[in-house]
Amino acid sequence: MPMVRSEFPALLSFSQEVEQIGYRPGTVLLEVTESAVPMSVDHYLGLQPGQLVLRVVRLRTADDRPIALATSWLNLIRFPDLRDLDYTRLSLYDLFEEDLGLTIVRAVQRISADLATPQEAEALTSSTGSPVLRLSRTTFIAGDQRGGMPIEHVEAAFNGRMYSVETELYRDDVI
Repeated sequence: MPMVRSEFPALLSFSQEVEQIGYRPGTVLLEVTESAVPMSVDHYLGLQPGQLVLRVVRLRTADDRPIALATSWLNLIRFPDLRDLDYTRLSLYDLFEEDLGLTIVRAVQRISADLATPQEAEALTSSTGSPVLRLSRTTFIAGDQRGGMPIEHVEAAFNGRMYSVETELYRDDVI
Protein backbone atom coordinates (compact mmCIF):
# COMPACT_ATOMS: atom_id res chain seq x y z
CA MET A 1 0.00 0.00 0.00
CA PRO A 2 1.57 3.34 -1.02
CA MET A 3 2.23 5.84 1.76
CA VAL A 4 2.43 9.35 0.33
CA ARG A 5 4.35 11.75 2.55
CA SER A 6 4.15 15.49 2.14
CA GLU A 7 7.27 17.32 3.30
CA PHE A 8 6.84 20.94 4.31
CA PRO A 9 7.67 23.73 3.65
CA ALA A 10 8.12 22.79 -0.04
CA LEU A 11 5.15 23.75 -2.23
CA LEU A 12 4.60 20.74 -4.46
CA SER A 13 1.64 19.45 -6.37
CA PHE A 14 0.17 16.11 -5.35
CA SER A 15 1.65 14.59 -8.52
CA GLN A 16 5.14 15.82 -7.58
CA GLU A 17 4.80 14.41 -4.05
CA VAL A 18 3.78 11.00 -5.39
CA GLU A 19 6.54 10.92 -8.01
CA GLN A 20 9.22 11.88 -5.45
CA ILE A 21 8.59 8.67 -3.53
CA GLY A 22 8.54 6.47 -6.61
CA TYR A 23 4.84 5.97 -7.25
CA ARG A 24 2.81 6.76 -10.36
CA PRO A 25 0.33 9.64 -9.80
CA GLY A 26 -3.10 9.47 -11.31
CA THR A 27 -6.27 11.49 -11.65
CA VAL A 28 -9.86 10.49 -12.21
CA LEU A 29 -11.92 13.50 -13.24
CA LEU A 30 -15.32 13.26 -11.56
CA GLU A 31 -16.87 16.66 -12.30
CA VAL A 32 -16.24 20.04 -13.93
CA THR A 33 -19.00 22.61 -13.48
CA GLU A 34 -19.30 26.36 -13.61
CA SER A 35 -21.25 27.72 -10.66
CA ALA A 36 -21.62 30.55 -8.18
CA VAL A 37 -18.81 30.59 -5.64
CA PRO A 38 -19.95 29.07 -2.33
CA MET A 39 -20.01 31.47 0.63
CA SER A 40 -17.51 29.20 2.39
CA VAL A 41 -14.98 29.73 -0.43
CA ASP A 42 -15.47 33.28 -1.81
CA HIS A 43 -13.08 34.99 0.63
CA TYR A 44 -10.24 32.58 -0.21
CA LEU A 45 -10.39 33.62 -3.86
CA GLY A 46 -11.08 37.30 -3.17
CA LEU A 47 -14.46 37.04 -4.89
CA GLN A 48 -17.88 38.47 -4.16
CA PRO A 49 -20.74 36.10 -3.29
CA GLY A 50 -22.36 34.77 -6.45
CA GLN A 51 -19.41 35.35 -8.79
CA LEU A 52 -18.58 32.46 -11.10
CA VAL A 53 -15.98 29.81 -10.37
CA LEU A 54 -15.06 26.56 -12.02
CA ARG A 55 -15.58 23.61 -9.66
CA VAL A 56 -13.32 20.64 -10.42
CA VAL A 57 -13.72 17.39 -8.47
CA ARG A 58 -10.98 14.79 -8.90
CA LEU A 59 -9.95 11.52 -7.31
CA ARG A 60 -6.17 11.47 -6.85
CA THR A 61 -4.34 8.15 -6.94
CA ALA A 62 -0.91 6.63 -6.41
CA ASP A 63 -0.24 3.45 -8.39
CA ASP A 64 -3.99 3.34 -9.10
CA ARG A 65 -4.89 3.35 -5.39
CA PRO A 66 -7.18 6.17 -4.27
CA ILE A 67 -5.39 8.60 -1.96
CA ALA A 68 -7.49 11.79 -1.98
CA LEU A 69 -10.81 13.22 -3.06
CA ALA A 70 -10.18 16.85 -4.02
CA THR A 71 -12.59 19.66 -4.88
CA SER A 72 -10.99 22.74 -6.43
CA TRP A 73 -12.67 26.08 -7.02
CA LEU A 74 -10.91 28.09 -9.72
CA ASN A 75 -11.11 31.87 -10.06
CA LEU A 76 -12.84 32.50 -13.40
CA ILE A 77 -13.19 36.23 -12.76
CA ARG A 78 -9.43 36.88 -12.94
CA PHE A 79 -8.58 33.85 -15.09
CA PRO A 80 -11.34 33.13 -17.65
CA ASP A 81 -8.96 30.93 -19.70
CA LEU A 82 -9.34 28.28 -16.98
CA ARG A 83 -12.53 27.21 -18.78
CA ASP A 84 -10.48 25.83 -21.68
CA LEU A 85 -8.05 23.51 -19.87
CA ASP A 86 -7.89 19.71 -19.84
CA TYR A 87 -8.62 18.71 -16.24
CA THR A 88 -7.91 15.05 -16.92
CA ARG A 89 -4.20 15.97 -16.83
CA LEU A 90 -2.36 15.10 -13.63
CA SER A 91 -1.37 18.42 -12.12
CA LEU A 92 -3.37 21.62 -11.92
CA TYR A 93 -0.12 23.40 -11.11
CA ASP A 94 1.27 22.24 -14.47
CA LEU A 95 -1.86 23.52 -16.21
CA PHE A 96 -1.48 26.93 -14.56
CA GLU A 97 2.22 27.24 -15.32
CA GLU A 98 2.66 25.40 -18.64
CA ASP A 99 -0.67 26.03 -20.37
CA LEU A 100 -1.42 29.54 -19.06
CA GLY A 101 2.15 30.78 -18.49
CA LEU A 102 1.45 31.74 -14.86
CA THR A 103 3.92 31.47 -11.99
CA ILE A 104 2.86 29.95 -8.68
CA VAL A 105 4.43 31.92 -5.83
CA ARG A 106 2.89 30.56 -2.64
CA ALA A 107 0.04 28.74 -0.97
CA VAL A 108 -1.67 28.94 2.38
CA GLN A 109 -2.95 25.67 3.76
CA ARG A 110 -4.48 24.10 6.82
CA ILE A 111 -4.49 20.40 7.64
CA SER A 112 -6.71 18.79 10.23
CA ALA A 113 -7.76 15.33 11.30
CA ASP A 114 -11.33 14.30 10.55
CA LEU A 115 -13.59 11.38 9.71
CA ALA A 116 -14.59 10.38 6.19
CA THR A 117 -18.07 11.26 5.00
CA PRO A 118 -20.00 8.54 3.15
CA GLN A 119 -19.08 10.12 -0.23
CA GLU A 120 -15.38 10.37 0.71
CA ALA A 121 -15.32 6.82 2.09
CA GLU A 122 -16.79 5.44 -1.11
CA ALA A 123 -14.29 7.32 -3.31
CA LEU A 124 -11.34 6.35 -1.09
CA THR A 125 -12.48 2.71 -0.78
CA SER A 126 -12.61 2.97 2.99
CA SER A 127 -15.39 3.10 5.57
CA THR A 128 -17.59 5.97 6.62
CA GLY A 129 -16.00 7.44 9.72
CA SER A 130 -12.50 6.19 8.90
CA PRO A 131 -9.68 8.71 9.51
CA VAL A 132 -8.84 11.31 6.88
CA LEU A 133 -6.50 14.25 6.77
CA ARG A 134 -8.49 17.24 5.59
CA LEU A 135 -6.49 19.77 3.60
CA SER A 136 -7.64 23.28 2.72
CA ARG A 137 -5.21 25.18 0.44
CA THR A 138 -5.33 28.46 -1.45
CA THR A 139 -2.75 28.84 -4.22
CA PHE A 140 -1.50 32.23 -5.39
CA ILE A 141 0.17 33.16 -8.66
CA ALA A 142 2.50 36.08 -9.34
CA GLY A 143 0.61 39.23 -10.16
CA ASP A 144 -0.06 42.82 -9.35
CA GLN A 145 -1.22 42.11 -5.80
CA ARG A 146 1.32 41.87 -2.99
CA GLY A 147 1.72 38.19 -2.20
CA GLY A 148 0.10 37.13 -5.45
CA MET A 149 -3.42 36.61 -6.76
CA PRO A 150 -5.52 33.64 -5.63
CA ILE A 151 -6.23 31.27 -8.51
CA GLU A 152 -7.38 28.10 -6.74
CA HIS A 153 -8.86 27.02 -3.45
CA VAL A 154 -8.90 23.26 -2.92
CA GLU A 155 -10.42 21.16 -0.18
CA ALA A 156 -9.34 17.54 -0.08
CA ALA A 157 -9.82 14.49 2.10
CA PHE A 158 -6.74 12.26 2.17
CA ASN A 159 -6.97 8.63 3.21
CA GLY A 160 -5.41 8.65 6.69
CA ARG A 161 -3.89 5.19 6.13
CA MET A 162 -2.09 6.31 2.99
CA TYR A 163 -1.05 9.93 3.50
CA SER A 164 1.09 11.62 6.12
CA VAL A 165 2.72 15.00 6.66
CA GLU A 166 6.36 15.40 7.68
CA THR A 167 7.74 18.71 8.93
CA GLU A 168 11.29 19.60 9.83
CA LEU A 169 11.40 22.17 12.62
CA TYR A 170 14.15 24.50 13.80
CA ARG A 171 14.64 26.68 16.84
CA ASP A 172 15.08 30.33 15.88
CA ASP A 173 17.63 31.03 18.59
CA VAL A 174 19.96 28.21 17.49
CA ILE A 175 20.26 28.87 13.76
